[in-house]
Amino acid sequence: MLRQPFKWIYSAAALAVGGALLLAACQGQAAPAATSRTATIAVGTIEVRVSATGQIAAQSYSALDFNSRGAVSAVLHQVGDRVKAGDVLIELDPATMDASVVQAQADLIDAKKSLKDLTDPPTELELAQAGQAVQDAAKAVDDAQRHLDGVKYPKVSDYQKALDDALIAFQNAQSQQTITSLGNETGAVDGAQAAVDQAAKRLGEVKTAQAACNNCDPDALKRAQDDYNGAVNGLNIAQLNLEMSQTSHEQAIRDAQDAADKAQRNLNAAVNGPKTSDVARAEAELATAKAKYNKAVDDLADLKAGPKPEDVQAAEARVAAAQARVDQAVVKAPFAGTVVAVNYAPGDTISPGAVAAIVADLSHLHIDTTVDELDIAQVALAQPVAITLDALPGVGLSGKIGSIDIAPDRAKTTIEYPVRIDLDTTDQPVRIGMTAALEILVARKENALLVPNWALRIDREKGGTYVTVQRGGGGVEVPVKLGLRNDSVSEALSGLSAGDVIGVLVTPEPRSGPFGGGG
Repeated sequence: MLRQPFKWIYSAAALAVGGALLLAACQGQAAPAATSRTATIAVGTIEVRVSATGQIAAQSYSALDFNSRGAVSAVLHQVGDRVKAGDVLIELDPATMDASVVQAQADLIDAKKSLKDLTDPPTELELAQAGQAVQDAAKAVDDAQRHLDGVKYPKVSDYQKALDDALIAFQNAQSQQTITSLGNETGAVDGAQAAVDQAAKRLGEVKTAQAACNNCDPDALKRAQDDYNGAVNGLNIAQLNLEMSQTSHEQAIRDAQDAADKAQRNLNAAVNGPKTSDVARAEAELATAKAKYNKAVDDLADLKAGPKPEDVQAAEARVAAAQARVDQAVVKAPFAGTVVAVNYAPGDTISPGAVAAIVADLSHLHIDTTVDELDIAQVALAQPVAITLDALPGVGLSGKIGSIDIAPDRAKTTIEYPVRIDLDTTDQPVRIGMTAALEILVARKENALLVPNWALRIDREKGGTYVTVQRGGGGVEVPVKLGLRNDSVSEALSGLSAGDVIGVLVTPEPRSGPFGGGG
């Protein structure tokens, strides 16, 4: 916006200006006569305004583009549509985009599930399992402590008793083997062997009888053979049982021997004192058990307290990152507003960075302008502003000062400060981009003594302002103190009274041409 001098616009309705300027306009008059110009001081209202220009703009305005190349699959909103924040305006076909966009959809599902798992309250089963883990870990600590105590401070009597018990168990195992070898399993084998012998003898007798007898029982030989086979099977079973019993007792003897040997070693170690390596190992086991217990306690506490804020933030960040990659396939409205431009149709190919659509919040309009450094001190927040538009002649709008920048606009060659005017709600067909003329009301005073500016004489040498007042049939020059001032009138704070008649002597310039002398 080019710098223009700011004009002062005022009203002085109560100002009564008397007298008339008499000009000698007769052609050929040698010299126009001097005349007087007078006015009567009256009480009225004075207003001071600063003029500026600007353009209508939306409070929120966003040109939207895609970060990836692709083909448009759908345009969901057209110019003029009202949209909410997050509404999808244009969609791209994922098949025409980079594969990472498709992968991002799967990543988004996983990230949302992880966030849900993190933020959902724990179930009763999860709490019970965590509580049981604490109990198990506590028992492991107790066991490890007892083991360490046993390693560091062994009781020889306990180890001696353990050895005695192991030796008794070994002797019992040997005795049991002896009993087994002389007991039921051995007798069963002997009985089964006798049955086999008897069945074999009977089978031989039947075979001999069958050979000498023509009319003998034909089934006798079969029965004898079956009896023999049964006896043989019985013998095999008895022998197998005996072997299994002997194997079991032999293993019991070996186990008892191993236990006795271990008990002997433990007794020897107790008598000789603990090894440094054994103590270190036991202490490490106790430390590990305590660490697991502490973790179990912390896990239970965390479960009851809910997720940590930083964990939730990290999970939400992963969701947001995945969502951002997925959103590369769509353009969304960043805020509630109106679609003011759509630059593509289905089937079009979009390049990264090209503006696809524009959304603006037309419910809150404003005008950005600048005010000269000479006037900015008079401008304040919330001051009323009268607005006229080139596009709507005769239509008056209103607004207020919404913001005043502290620093000047560095893009300009003169010192001017950016100012924003917020428009009041209107039903007029206002559009963004319209040129506006602004009149900022910076001061207003009622019941002020008003003196026309033409009546003022400024004496720069004395540093005072004077007005000629008609008194006693002549003019008297009196000093006045001024307050508010505009292009037409000024406020007299002292030196004048309502009803005073003031005036100046006016000497018109000679004129030439059709309305003056000479020609």
